[in-house]
Amino acid sequence: MSNEKITALYCRLSPDEEKLGEKTSIENQMYILGKYAEERGFSNIIFYVDSYDRGVIFERDGFQEMLSDIEADKISTVIVKDTSRFGRERIMTGYYTDILFPLKGIRFISYNDGFDSGVPDLIANEMMPMKQLFDEYWVKQTSKAVRSTYKAKAQRGEWVGTKPPYGYMKDPNAPTKHIVPNPETAPVVRQIFDLFTSGVKYSEIIAILEEQKIYSPSYYYFTKTGKEIVPVDKERPYYWSQRTLTDILDNDVYIGNTTSLKTEIVSYKVHKRLKNPPEKQVVTENTHEAIVDRDMWEIAQQLRANKRRYTKSGYKSIFAGLVYCADCGAKLSCRSSKNKSGTSYTFICSAYRSGKGKSCTIHTISEKVLNSLTLQTLNAVTAAARESEKEFRELVTLTEEKELKKAASANQKKLKKSSARLNEISKIIKSLYEDKVSEVIDSETFKTLNADYSAEKKALEAEIAQLEAETTSVRDKLDGVNKFVELARKYTEISELTTEIVNSFIEKIIVHERVKGADNKITQEIEFVFKGIGKINLEDITF
Repeated sequence: MSNEKITALYCRLSPDEEKLGEKTSIENQMYILGKYAEERGFSNIIFYVDSYDRGVIFERDGFQEMLSDIEADKISTVIVKDTSRFGRERIMTGYYTDILFPLKGIRFISYNDGFDSGVPDLIANEMMPMKQLFDEYWVKQTSKAVRSTYKAKAQRGEWVGTKPPYGYMKDPNAPTKHIVPNPETAPVVRQIFDLFTSGVKYSEIIAILEEQKIYSPSYYYFTKTGKEIVPVDKERPYYWSQRTLTDILDNDVYIGNTTSLKTEIVSYKVHKRLKNPPEKQVVTENTHEAIVDRDMWEIAQQLRANKRRYTKSGYKSIFAGLVYCADCGAKLSCRSSKNKSGTSYTFICSAYRSGKGKSCTIHTISEKVLNSLTLQTLNAVTAAARESEKEFRELVTLTEEKELKKAASANQKKLKKSSARLNEISKIIKSLYEDKVSEVIDSETFKTLNADYSAEKKALEAEIAQLEAETTSVRDKLDGVNKFVELARKYTEISELTTEIVNSFIEKIIVHERVKGADNKITQEIEFVFKGIGKINLEDITF
């Protein structure tokens, strides 16, 4: 057996560089290095190859195999086409070429760079640290370019993901840019939203899907592609987890939105992926056909946010998550009790319940009474919105829409003027600093002027924030009235309340404590806060 040491020829190709074609291909690198080694008399040649591996990461199969042979003292020389093939992360690359290889007596040659550690006086050897710096810079710039391109595509509403979400498929006419509803799975998504907004439990939805023998999203994808994005339970193809359901219910892709940049890698060196906060995500509306309408999706979000709980008997009220205590602000929880006529349900303040009477009072109301009051109020308010729209709008906004729009326009003008003055103040303060440094003004004058302008700046910033809030509030109020009227036209006569109806119209119900009058008569105030329009009292509807 020969003890001749190995001449290691290392080749690497990254996913990005593959697109450049033949000049950087593995075959081309192997040809160049093989010819170079033979012409210079190197023997016992072995190729170590990594395909589609990035240069900033050194946990590559071929590279690690070569390192093992170096540690085993089997290699005498390492030859690469250029240092970027060896690695593009300057610290680790420098560690191997400047520390490990010299300690192990390894001769390192970079063909294109003219580097050869076996010939100490070469100018290229002196330039190697600079070359490694540029290799890393190339990765950094490429990473920035890729992120920028990705973000631009997202802002245009193009689909930038690899796998379409369950319910969708790649558009056959534009597979890299657009998604369309999948005729096989889109009806399943609609069914999930229909069931959930109707008040069906997660466990019941899962049972229904299993009974209908509907493949889970991961198993469905596996049957179509043979790939496993996550481990697939092949023994239970119809198993749906609650997490799968909530992921679908929370995803705004189903109302036609494309939300991109939900996650982002830490850097071009650290490939750990972190979740982006909402302000860094890019949401583009109406980029593709919706599977569910926006009203249903918003109801689902309200139900998800309310985290409606079941009673011990497994009952979930249609009002769960919507009823609040007028005094402490806590939610009212639903309790069941059995009597001769059957089971009845009552809401009580959860703070009272947990604090055993010390935190708040009971604020109790039966579900039957609450249902009756809600039905009566809802029919009265929706009838007013349909039949006397002009008067209803005036009641909600307290003034004509025209005046609201006028106020919004005036706010916009004030906002523009205040913003311009704020920019001017910032420039003045900067100029004051420059004058002080140049000794154009003395310290005392600077302090006085700076205090005055800084105070004005602070006041302007507060005014701008207030104007922006008022403008948004006016806009939201107008939008809310329009939406409520439109919804009222949809439900012309409500004979029975459902989870969907209650959550479509009502934001919250506020329950006050019962009060006993001088005549020993007990009264209780109940306030209804409607979505988009706020509180409406029945006694105010006189038109």
